[in-house]
Amino acid sequence: MLPLHFINGIMIRTPILILLIFFMYSSALTQENGDQGDTTLQNVIPIISIDQLSNSDQDEGDTYSVLSASRDAFESAITFTLGRYRYRFRGYDGKYNTFLLNYAPLNDMVLGWFSYGNLGGLSNILYGRENSIGLEVGNLHIGEIGGVQSIDIRAGNQRKRFQGTYSFTNGAYNHRLMATYNTGVLEKGWAVSMSVSKRWAQEGYVDGTFYDTYGYYFGVEKFIKEDHRLALSVIANAGRRGRSSGSTQEVYDLAGSYQYNSYWGWQDGEKRNSRVVTQHQPIISLNYEWKKNANIVFRNAAYVQIGKYGTTALDWYDAKDPRPDYYRNLPSYIDIPEVADQVENAILENPDLLQLDWDYMYEANRNSYETVENANGIEGNTISGKQAKYVLQERRSDVFKVGNAVSFEWSVMDRLTINGGLNYSRQQTHYFNKLDDLLGADFHVDVNSFAERDFPSDPDKAQNDLNNPNRIVYEGDTYGNNYKATVCETGVWGQALYTLKKVDFSLSAAVSNHHFKRTGEYRSGLFPENSFGDSKKQQFLQYQVKGGVTYKVSGKHYLFATGAYQAKAPSFRDAFVSPRTRNTAIPNLETEKIGTVEAGYLLKSEDFKARAVFYYTSFKDQVQSISFYHDDFQNFVNYSITNIGTSHIGAELMAEAKIVPGLYASVVAVLGRHTYNGRPNATITRDNDEEPLAVNQIVYADNYYLGGHQQNAATFGLDYSSPKYWRIGMDINYLNGVWISINPARRTADAIELVEYQSDQWNAILNQEKTDPAVTVDLNGGYSWKMDRTIKGMKKSWFMYLNVGLSNVLNKKDIATGGFEQYRFDDEKDPEKFPRKYYYAQGFSAYVNLSFRL
Repeated sequence: MLPLHFINGIMIRTPILILLIFFMYSSALTQENGDQGDTTLQNVIPIISIDQLSNSDQDEGDTYSVLSASRDAFESAITFTLGRYRYRFRGYDGKYNTFLLNYAPLNDMVLGWFSYGNLGGLSNILYGRENSIGLEVGNLHIGEIGGVQSIDIRAGNQRKRFQGTYSFTNGAYNHRLMATYNTGVLEKGWAVSMSVSKRWAQEGYVDGTFYDTYGYYFGVEKFIKEDHRLALSVIANAGRRGRSSGSTQEVYDLAGSYQYNSYWGWQDGEKRNSRVVTQHQPIISLNYEWKKNANIVFRNAAYVQIGKYGTTALDWYDAKDPRPDYYRNLPSYIDIPEVADQVENAILENPDLLQLDWDYMYEANRNSYETVENANGIEGNTISGKQAKYVLQERRSDVFKVGNAVSFEWSVMDRLTINGGLNYSRQQTHYFNKLDDLLGADFHVDVNSFAERDFPSDPDKAQNDLNNPNRIVYEGDTYGNNYKATVCETGVWGQALYTLKKVDFSLSAAVSNHHFKRTGEYRSGLFPENSFGDSKKQQFLQYQVKGGVTYKVSGKHYLFATGAYQAKAPSFRDAFVSPRTRNTAIPNLETEKIGTVEAGYLLKSEDFKARAVFYYTSFKDQVQSISFYHDDFQNFVNYSITNIGTSHIGAELMAEAKIVPGLYASVVAVLGRHTYNGRPNATITRDNDEEPLAVNQIVYADNYYLGGHQQNAATFGLDYSSPKYWRIGMDINYLNGVWISINPARRTADAIELVEYQSDQWNAILNQEKTDPAVTVDLNGGYSWKMDRTIKGMKKSWFMYLNVGLSNVLNKKDIATGGFEQYRFDDEKDPEKFPRKYYYAQGFSAYVNLSFRL
C-alpha cells in the first residue's frame, strides 16, 4: 500500500500547485534518465515490439478508447488529443481494457483487445456510453485493470430523429457520408433504429494508400409492458484500405518525406498497394432485460461475431527480395563509396526507385517456365507452364465467436449495491494464406522454399502439406499456413459497493476457466507428427480481486485508494513457438501475475474540477513470441521469451476551471515511467528445425523503457461557447517523446562478446533511443442553427451543425510516434547494419463536419 503521508500529501488547497510540482518533477526525471551513455549489461531491458507477421492491425486495438466522447477533460485528452500521438493509458496493452457492447464482453479472445474498426463510421448511434477508468468501480463489469468501456446500441435507447452527415478530412480517408434514422419508442412498445455510412479516399495522406469502407447498423427492440425489453442489434464495418509502412531514417531522407510508404509501386500509370486490408466481421447481439422492481435488474446478452479479415502481402519463391527499402538495395549497405554515391544520386533523381517494381515481378513470372512432376501427389502427373516467382498472398484471420453474458444489479438497501454475472465465450479464428494474385504466372506450387533448399535430398520436408504433396495452387486457393486457434472461457464475477456518510467501500472478485488449442489443417513435411490436428489443450485458472475505499472529506473533496491482484492466462498468439508451422507450445506456461494500486484526490464543484491520481502496477511471468526473417539463417526465427516482468508507475493530473461564463480552461498532464525489470529467458528456434538454437538464454533486463507510446505528455486547453450557438477551442500539447522498442537479441551476453567494455560500439549496441520532444497546437470550432418550416399546417424544425477541427496547425512532420530496432542483428556486431525503423505522425490535418437533424 502507499504510505499514509504520500496519500495525505495529495490534499492540497490549490490543485494548480500539483501541476507545477508535476512539471518540475517531469523535467528532473527526463534529465536524469534521458542520457544512458554508461549503460551496463545489468541495466538493459528487453522491449518486445509488434510481431510484423501479425495478421491484425495493432493500432486498431492498442488504444484506450477511440470512441469515447466523455465530457471529462482527462478522458477527452488521453483519447483524442494525445491519443493521435500514440498515448497509451498507463502503458497498458489493449488486452487490459474491457470492451462491452450491449453488456457483452467483446475483446478478441486470441489477440486480447477489441478492434474498434468494427464500429468505424457509425458515431451517430454510439452515444450510449459508460466508462470506468483504471480501477474505478463500474456498474456493468469488474473489468480489466485498464478499465471498462461500455456502449449500448439498443434501438430503444436511440433518440428519435433523422440525421444526415457529411465529413471532409485530409487523413486516412477524405469523405464520409452517414445517415441515421431512429423511431424512438412507438406507442405499441416497438423501437427501430438504423444507420449507414461510407468513408472513402482515392489516396490518403500517406502516398499509395486508399480507403473504401462502409458501415451499417440495424436495431429493433420490443418493450413488453414496463418490465421487459427484448432487443436485436447488428453492427459492422466492411471494405478495403491500403496500408502504410515504417522505414529507416535513411530511406525517409532519400524519399524527402516522413510519410514514405514502401508498400506501393506504379502499375499501368496507377499506384498499386501491395498491403490491402479487407474486412467484414459483423456483430449480432440479442438482449433481454427484466426490471423485476425498482431495485433489481437482470440482463442477458447473447452474441455472435463472424466474418473475414485479410491483409495482402508479397510472397516470392527462388527470387530476389522485391521490397524497395530492403537494406541490400540502399547506399548505406554498399562498401564502395563511389558506387554508393551513384546509387544515392540515382534515387534522388528518380524517387520511384524507392517504390515497388510491379513490371519487374510480372516480367519475372512471364519468363519462368517450369515443369512440375507428380503434381498434386499423383504419380506421373506432369504440369508445365509459367510457375510463379512472385505472388500476392492474402493473410487471413477469419473469426467465429459466440457467447452469452448474464448480469444483474441489486440495490439491497440504500447503502449497499451488488452487481454480478456469468460469462461464457468461445472463439475460433482460422489463420490461413490465400493466393490473391498470380501476377501473370500460370500457377504456384505449395512448397516450403527454405526447406527445399536446406533438405535437398528429402523432398518430403519441403511439403507444406504432406496430405497433398506438390499441390498446384491457383488464385483463390489456400496454401502455405493453415491452422485454427480455438479459445474458450467460462467465468463468474461479482462486486459490492457499500456507502456510508463519510466513507465508501468496494469489493470485487472474478474467477474463470480459460483454455485454448491449435488445430493444424496441414501436415507439415518438417513436423509431420506435430502439425496436423489438435495440439495439447492449454488450460488456466484466472482470478481477480479488487478492493477500494473512498473518503468524502466534504461534498466537493474526495480521497480514494484502490488495489487489485490478478492472475491472467497468456494469450494464444504468444503461447506457441511457431503456430504457423507446428503444435509446439512454450514449455511451462503459467498465468501472468498483476498487482496494481492507485490513490488519488478528486475535487468537484460547479466552477472547478480537479483530479490527481498516482498509480503503480507490476506485471510478472509475462510471455511474448516474436517471429522474423533472419538473413544469416535465411529462414524465419522465433524468439519465445518467458519470465518477463514490467513495472508501471506514474501520475495523472487534471484541472478544469470556469474562467467566465462560457469560457473554460483545462490542464491535463500524465507522467509515467514504464519499464521492464528482471531477467527474462529467451528460447530461439527456426521454422525449419525442431532443435532450438538456444534455450533459456538470459536477456539482461532492468530499467529499459517500454517502447512505442508516450509516457510523459501534457495538454492545455481553452474552450469558449457563445450563447449565440457558436464555440471555439484551442489545445497546446507537449509530447516528451517515445522510447524506441529494442531488440532482445542485442541485450544478451552473446551480443557484446569480444566487444570492448564501454566502447562506442558497446554503447551503440546497448543504448536505447528516445525520440525528440515536440509541441503541437490544435484548433476547433463549431456553429449550430435552427430552421423552422411549416408543412401542411404543422411546424417543423431542422437543426444544422457545423464542426471544424485543425490539428497540428504548426505542420510539424517530424514527430516520431513510435519505432523499433530491427530484430536482425549483424554477427559483426554492427547495430547500424540493420538500423531502427520509425513511424511518423501526420503533419497538418483538418476535418469539416456538417450535419442536419430532423
